[in-house]
Order: sequence, then C-alpha cells, then structure tokens
Amino acid sequence: MNWKGFVKRSLYYPLRQSVPILRRERPEGVCMWPWRGLVIYCDLDTTCNCGTSLKQLLTGNVRSGIKALWHGELYTRIRREWLAGRMPYFCRGCPVPFAKTLNGYPYLLREKPELPEYPPILQIEPTAACNLRCPQRACDQRLIRKHRRKMFMTFDEFRALIDEAGPYTETINFYNFGEPFLHKDAISMVAYAKKVNPRTFILSDTNGHFFQTKEKQEAIVESGIDRLVFSVDGATQSAYEKYRVRGNLGVVLEAMRGIVQTRNGRGLKKPEVIWKYILFRTNDSDEEIQRAEKMAEEIGVPLKWHITTFPPGRPSLRFRRVEDLPQGIRENLFCEELA
Repeated sequence: MNWKGFVKRSLYYPLRQSVPILRRERPEGVCMWPWRGLVIYCDLDTTCNCGTSLKQLLTGNVRSGIKALWHGELYTRIRREWLAGRMPYFCRGCPVPFAKTLNGYPYLLREKPELPEYPPILQIEPTAACNLRCPQRACDQRLIRKHRRKMFMTFDEFRALIDEAGPYTETINFYNFGEPFLHKDAISMVAYAKKVNPRTFILSDTNGHFFQTKEKQEAIVESGIDRLVFSVDGATQSAYEKYRVRGNLGVVLEAMRGIVQTRNGRGLKKPEVIWKYILFRTNDSDEEIQRAEKMAEEIGVPLKWHITTFPPGRPSLRFRRVEDLPQGIRENLFCEELA
C-alpha cells in the first residue's frame, strides 16, 4: 500500500491540501517528530509519534527497511510542508505539536532541523497484548486486536530493525501499547539492542508483573537497560486495582524491590528504577499519597507523579492542573503536562 492508502486508513484523514497554520496560540516552529522519531508497532506498521493504540495516523511500515520509509515520499512531503510554514494535511488530526507543558511547546523546534540518516529515537512495541485491563479506550484489548495484524513482533523482526538502525539510534523506547515484558523474548531484545550499540539509551514502561522471580530480576539488570519505569497508581490494593484492573500491588512492589536489591548488590547504577504514579480521583487522598512516599523511600526508588485528563470520569478532582499540586509533588512530576 502506498502512502495515500495509509492516509485514507487514518481516522483523521483531513483535507488533501495543506493550508497556512492559523492557530494563534501556536508559536513559530516545526514538529520535531518527522526529524527525530519513529514509532514501530508490533506488526511493523509505523506512525510519527507516540500515536494511538488504534493506529489513526499510519505513516507506512518497515518491512522494506527503516531507511526507505524515513526518506520516502510521505515523510518528505510532511517535512517540506512544515518547513514552508504550512500545516501538513497528514498532521491535521494530531494533537502532539500543540501539547503545551510547563516548558512551552516542547515538541516544536524553532530552528530548521537537520535530517539524520536514521531516526535518533525509536519507539518499538514488542507486543500490544497486556495482562491488565485498564479502563480506557486506548488500552481496550478487543479494539487493539482489531487494529493489529498480529500481537507480537518476532525476535527476528526486532533484530532486523536493530541491525539496520541500531548503530545510529540515540534512544529506544521499548514500549508503546501493551505490556512489553509479556513478550517471551523481551529481555533478550533489550540485551541485543545494547550489544549492537552500547551507547543507546534504552528505557521501558512496565506494570511490573513479569519480574516476580529472582532469575527475571537478574536478567533485566544484566540486559543493560538504562531506565525501567513501573506504573503503579496506588499505595493500597483497593486504590491500585481501580485502574490497574487484574493487577496485584504486592507482586509489583516486590518486583521493584528485587530489581533494586539486585542492582545495588552488584554495585551497579543502572537500571534506574522509577515509580510512576498517575493521579486519579480514587488514589489522590493525602493518606494514599503519604503512604506511597514512605513505600518508595523504603524500596529505594524515586516517586514521580503524573497528572492526566483521561479516561473520562477518572482523573483527579483535587489535582487538575500543575498549579493545584503541593510543592513536594510539583517538584517530582513524571510528565509536566497541561500546565
């Protein structure tokens, strides 16, 4: 399928012609993603940025290689339109360039970017499958399965991607939708990417349920991964399971503790283990927050807070904006969004 076919498959398929950018709140600049990053789904389809679970903004696939796509017709046209000061037709449904944070519009570049041979940032989805059932549309496994030709990337496919682009890659985000470590070869994938390019910074986001054994805790430390983020939204099982449906808080906390102890016992500085806590109306009480802070200190991990605006009906009522946060929480934000 050519690039026009992928655009027609987009739920955000807009006007065919680009028009001058008219948003008054938008500062001068171009979106960084067409020059900096590429997201690869588990079935090898691609999108510009973190995208969506239902693949609304497909840019192609990498079955013929990353370089062919990266320098292909669609990406060339997108870049040309951005540089001409027009909103590319393909980007008209994407909110990412207009995401305002405490740092302004961090995805916009003011100066003309240079085009590298390969994308410096790869976000690779080893699997879209997940053991939990978090109640938001982007995580709905029934919908995700309808928008994936398959749910697991093979190790050979991953190796081909890394063999081609790995030597040029600065960062690999080893996650997208699904639980990455549900893939039986996930740790081997990380280790292989590190072997090809030890300078690549590799990070992943996990719900933590697949590090229950000492063997897996040792394996992830030995893989060379640089950062491991545990998504744990609550300090008691009753609060945690409201969003992380089917999750077991005790299992995840012990997994974090085991990895930290293994790392420290070997005198290593990585992986950096972070506890990410999304604030919902079911876990934002003072008691829950204070309990989480004590638990994180006991385990030996930094606790980072995250404000969200979705799914509907679940975001915190106390902390809707960064300005609403107590100083201690505001200084430890995981994502400074929607300031």
